[in-house]
Amino acid sequence: MPKLRPRKSGKHATCSQDALKLQEAVRGGKLAPVKSLLQKGLSVNQRCVYGFSLLHGAVVNSQLRCVRLLLEHGACAYVKDYTGGYTPLHFAAKYVLTRIAQVILQYDDSERVVNARGRDGLTPLHIVAACGKEECALQFMRLLLESGAIIDPVTDFGFTPLLMAIKFRRYSCIKMLVEWGANVDLEMGLPIRYAVANNDHKLLRILLQNGAKCNYGGPKTGQTPLHLAAMQNNVVLATRLWEYGADCNAKNQSEETPLEVARSVADEDTQCVQFLRDVTYKARSLQDLCRLTVRSQVGHKRLHRLDELDITRVMLNYLKHKH
Repeated sequence: MPKLRPRKSGKHATCSQDALKLQEAVRGGKLAPVKSLLQKGLSVNQRCVYGFSLLHGAVVNSQLRCVRLLLEHGACAYVKDYTGGYTPLHFAAKYVLTRIAQVILQYDDSERVVNARGRDGLTPLHIVAACGKEECALQFMRLLLESGAIIDPVTDFGFTPLLMAIKFRRYSCIKMLVEWGANVDLEMGLPIRYAVANNDHKLLRILLQNGAKCNYGGPKTGQTPLHLAAMQNNVVLATRLWEYGADCNAKNQSEETPLEVARSVADEDTQCVQFLRDVTYKARSLQDLCRLTVRSQVGHKRLHRLDELDITRVMLNYLKHKH
């Protein structure tokens, strides 16, 4: 992802000595000089030579009290820098400054601020999905979501926050995003194909447990996730996909089933070939069909509410694939 660094810009006016003193005081967290200079009439929304506002400077330097003071004096939380078009909240997300973000959102909790986009389309949610220690990022992410962050905004390069978290293998962030309703079937099943292609069992399990569909074909080859598992001769992935409803008779653009793909890449009768042969020529049990139907009817956005069903614990665990 782009590095959020201030760069020199030609879009600024020459700063007075008092303005420079104010900027320095803000960066250093010196409240008394900041108050004094603001009382002299200096603009709380002035820009420095990098296109940063005073609020940007306070955030980047982790000056919580200065952030609060500037907002109390009318600093604009939606102001964007000249280079990347990033707001102070973007930088708070970059450095996972949750307390500072809380203060910003206390003064301006509008969806315009929490969903502000940089010139590349990045929102604060995109950034925190990829940055900082994951435990801290989760707190920040929850704050954004509770403040009205859109769950699936798309950047200019085609990424949602979920795809950012997947790219950087931030599994706790992935779980939180899908629990809040992130689309697990983006780009016709890109997340699940990515998980299988990269042999990422943990990601695959998260996606499947949260209702990801496993029969989308790739846009160019028509390969379903089960085809991809067969290409790797990976019986573990193939088994997991089949348990969640993968179609053994689906055909790619070459009119090949997963079994035929597995046979074409294996020199012998491997476990993967044996498994695919068994499930291709044997019908699913009525119990399995019922589970697939119930989960499909519930829908991926409500699967976390399965506990509310008036059924036995044994059946509930079966629906959740806990067995």
